[in-house]
Amino acid sequence: MPNAQGYSFKVDNQKFSVSRKEMEQFISDNIKTLPDSNKLFDKEKAQQFIDHNKEKINKTVKSAAIREQFFKNVPIVKE
Repeated sequence: MPNAQGYSFKVDNQKFSVSRKEMEQFISDNIKTLPDSNKLFDKEKAQQFIDHNKEKINKTVKSAAIREQFFKNVPIVKE
């Protein structure tokens, strides 16, 4: 969501939370600088960003080293 202040994910008894600023920095460092928030509110512009960066997004998601670094900064915790 373009106007979210953070994101929390929970699966079974594990969860992690990341702030909007941390997520924006991660995306900018690993994929490409995000368009400003006003453009991300536009569904077509958000889809264009995804479409134009699909290869980088897929490489980032599949990279064990990048995932390891992400979860070092945003650890998964057990409840």
